[in-house]
Amino acid sequence: MKDYITTDLDWDNGEDAFPHERLSLTGDERTEARLATVQVLFWARSRDVDIRDVSGDFRGRLKVRKANKKLYDLLVDELAGGLDRYETMLSAHLLENWTLDRLDPVLACVLMVAFAEMAANDEAPLPVLYNEYLNISKGFAPAEDVGFVNKVLEVVGKKVRGAAS
Repeated sequence: MKDYITTDLDWDNGEDAFPHERLSLTGDERTEARLATVQVLFWARSRDVDIRDVSGDFRGRLKVRKANKKLYDLLVDELAGGLDRYETMLSAHLLENWTLDRLDPVLACVLMVAFAEMAANDEAPLPVLYNEYLNISKGFAPAEDVGFVNKVLEVVGKKVRGAAS
């Protein structure tokens, strides 16, 4: 059996699993910005701090990710001002006996970043956003959880952008 855990990286000297300078994980600057925002939100929520306190430190690392900084800033700003609203929106779509705390924290962050982009980025069509955030969730969740993400994105997308979307 192949060992998938590598111990050859020198974390203290900046070596990690990220690609070399000017390369991205996904190959798309917008996807990189979305993924980075999910990471920042997860980091902020797991430490119970404001997303703005985390985003500034993280933004300096975006140069190695080749992320769209304008989209990243838009999403962080939207989340900073509306995180309570997005938590409420997500909670409203959970089963009666579930709370936001019971939901996988990464999926919760994926969904809340998606909600923020639906609200703040009118230029991105909903089908594109559905696809982007479903693909991000596939990196963290089993198929049945991705199905849940898909359903919530569609329902919330129609509410945020209007029934005609």
